Formats: sequence, structure tokens, C-alpha cells
Amino acid sequence: MKTTINKKTYDTDKATFIGEWDNGVSPTDSLDYMTEELYMTADHEFFIHGRGGARTAYGRCEGYDSWAGGEEIRLLPGMMASRVVREHLPEKYHEIFGNDPYYEIKDESGEDIEVGTWEQIADAWKATKAHPCEKSRLTLWEEQEDGSHQLRDEAVGEGYEDHTRDELKSLALDLYGSGWRADDREELQYQYNFTDWEAEALCEILEDIEKNED
Repeated sequence: MKTTINKKTYDTDKATFIGEWDNGVSPTDSLDYMTEELYMTADHEFFIHGRGGARTAYGRCEGYDSWAGGEEIRLLPGMMASRVVREHLPEKYHEIFGNDPYYEIKDESGEDIEVGTWEQIADAWKATKAHPCEKSRLTLWEEQEDGSHQLRDEAVGEGYEDHTRDELKSLALDLYGSGWRADDREELQYQYNFTDWEAEALCEILEDIEKNED
């Protein structure tokens, strides 16, 4: 497929194919199945070629109450491309973006706000650090050579509060049921962006649950 955006042509046959993923729906489900492919042009621009059924983001209206599947090419800024690769094609990250460690800015729930090399996210983090939002806690994580992640910095807004122990007890039950254990502290803290106190208290609760199960 090819399309023209801002007077420039983007062609899947002429760009470098990086990888693909789908939304986890069975391909036999023609209404809800969606697949996307990531490409890079010769001048290092990124774009996604996506296809999907009528009930996906690629569905198109063909008249009153009538929808059909469709496909589209859309551009990705460099920052967004690095986030997409980390999410869907992590094994390709260093191949595409080099050997510099990648960084993540995470919000209170552990969701990524920004992902990329330090050069890519430095301005965003400096702005976040200088003016943290009220009642928010954003953190800066760095990938290590062994694949683990280290907390490098945090920006805490006025009025932010840690989870209470009662909230952590409820959360621990859900996490335990999902397979998390007290020994998973470092990964839990990274995935859910817990503070040191939250991670310590949560793992104590998980350890108690394990003992009671035994």
C-alpha cells in the first residue's frame, strides 16, 4: 500500500519492514480482528500500515449505519515510534535505536508517558521535574544491561499520597491471584511504579498470603 501525506509518498513496498502485531482477536473474526505493521523509510521516518475489520480503528463508514473494514498508513513521530517498538517489538529496540539505554517516564499506575533514549526524553523529563502536577508522581526508569530496570529519579506533585496499607492488602490479593509473589519485589515496583514503602509493604502482605496458603 502507498499513500501521500504532506506531499510525500509512503510506500510499504519501498520502506523497510520492521515487524507486525495484532490485537489478539482470532483472524477468523472479520469484524474485530486488527493487524498493524511498522515500517521505516530510507530517511528514518516511521509509519504504521494497519488493517482491520468494521469494529476496529480501521473501520470505515460506507453510509447510514453501514461499516466495512479498511486499511490506512499513518506516520509516527520518533518518540512515538520508540514507544511502539518497546511495546510490540521489544527485541528490535536496540537494533533500530542503537545501544544507548532506553528510559521510561511512568505515571502513578505504571503506564508509560514517554519512552526513548535520554536524548529523546531529556526535555520532557526536565519539564516534568521542574513543574510536577498536583497530586501526581512520575518516575524516570533506566534499562540495565541485564534487562532489569533502575529507578533514576521522581517528580512528586504537592498533595500526592502513597497507597494506604488497606489499599495494598486489596491489591495484593489480586496480584497474588495473577501469579505475583513476594520475591518479585523489583519487577513489581517497576511494573506498577510503587514507592519504596509501597513495594516493601506490599511484599510483606504477599509473604503473609503465601504463608497462609501453605
